[in-house]
Amino acid sequence: MRAYAWLKRLARDYDVHVLVLDKRPAPETREMSDVWTNGPLASLRVLDVSAGGGPRLPGLVDALASLTPRAVFERVSPWVSVTPMLRAAMDDFLAGKRIERIVVFRLYLHEPASYAARCIGSAELEMDLDDIDSLTRLSVARALLRLGRVKKALVELLLAAHAAWGEQALLPK
Repeated sequence: MRAYAWLKRLARDYDVHVLVLDKRPAPETREMSDVWTNGPLASLRVLDVSAGGGPRLPGLVDALASLTPRAVFERVSPWVSVTPMLRAAMDDFLAGKRIERIVVFRLYLHEPASYAARCIGSAELEMDLDDIDSLTRLSVARALLRLGRVKKALVELLLAAHAAWGEQALLPK
């Protein structure tokens, strides 16, 4: 709801262009694209980023992730890296648009948002983080452990560790 409220408010005064980077594009995402493109948005594109470009993991998390199949970890991790394919798609989406502000709601989208800001040069990059991903993931892992779902809890613990690393590396002290 928070992102939706932002979009509606910004669309009153600006041409709003939305780029959705989705690791598991669902039919609902496509439907949202149709509704919003015919509504207040100037443009909306959904990019499937499920192929390649898994998360960049720090040493300890990388070692822990090796205990599970890497492909599984990359599939469940929300972190998005800027691959050559994504760079080309983003360049195409940004071409010819006058962008003043880039708003991102998840820290795991920091890398593509930073890339877009560098491409545009004059855009303000705003990270509106409404959640601390590491704490949320840790809470989910605890709940899964209480339910006896150990494998899923392990994945959530790994994601919590990765999110904590990202928060430590990217957020101001």
